[in-house]
Amino acid sequence: MVTHNYTLAFYLFILLALFAFGIGFLVTHPAIQFVEQTQNSLVFRIQPLFVWVIGMVVSGLGFLVLIIPLTLIPITILTCNRPVPPFSLTNSKDIPSLIGCELVAKDWREKIKSNTPILGLQGATLEIETKHKRKKNPPFRLVLLTDKGQVPFPWHFRDSDYEKWQNLTAKINTFIKNPQEASLLVQQDERSLGCASVKLASFLWLVSFLVLAAAPIITCTLAQESNSLTLKRQKYFGAKSLTFKLSLDDISEVLLERNNGGGEGITERVTLKLTSGELFPFTYSYDSLGGKQQLAILIRKFLKMSKTQK
Repeated sequence: MVTHNYTLAFYLFILLALFAFGIGFLVTHPAIQFVEQTQNSLVFRIQPLFVWVIGMVVSGLGFLVLIIPLTLIPITILTCNRPVPPFSLTNSKDIPSLIGCELVAKDWREKIKSNTPILGLQGATLEIETKHKRKKNPPFRLVLLTDKGQVPFPWHFRDSDYEKWQNLTAKINTFIKNPQEASLLVQQDERSLGCASVKLASFLWLVSFLVLAAAPIITCTLAQESNSLTLKRQKYFGAKSLTFKLSLDDISEVLLERNNGGGEGITERVTLKLTSGELFPFTYSYDSLGGKQQLAILIRKFLKMSKTQK
């Protein structure tokens, strides 16, 4: 059980590392990159960093969903035998001491991972997880009772199929009390959990891919020579793009719009106000990533310089 706890802790550490990597990515990579900045042109790119981080976290969750079940022992087999040929017992208390049991754990390829002799099997019971005892359906596990202590079968807790495990417990206890039963075989096979984890991981990876692909990368070019602003929104890794073109003369003002709602603090976006009164935002959504104030200032300076040189 300790080994499994260390393994789970390791993969939880991976999840935290992915989260930390995402935060570091946000801090070290500006959402707004200035590709070219001269007297005649201003080219910048707006990247959806926050969406990318969400995509990476979802992908990391998919990795954990796939890996964690593979660290568990999916097949646990309990075999018990009485000495043969059968003989009479004068004291029923001697019945359990004659039972020889073996607990075998196998991995997903049915390779034996451990083989534990169970000596002095006294019975079996369902153990409720202490910290969740007050829940309506608290997690539980089957525990083998021996004269040396308790042995979990298997080691992890579960919160479903309670009746099934009650029947398994009764089966073990009946075998112990009935000297006429020569052998016992109880097998728990949870390989179906691995199939479910593959399906869920595949779904999370698909969601991650769609999130990353659908996030637009915006490239904007302001050129004095053509007196134009060209805005290009690219999605699906460049497979789909939309291009908008404006005359620099149609831009009357550069706004830094702020949104105080939504419980997320102050979020911003840069928007052009046209001479027609129409608003032309560079991004449809607001966010709290930095660089927007600097962008608004640079566009204002470029437009002012452009009009001065005419």
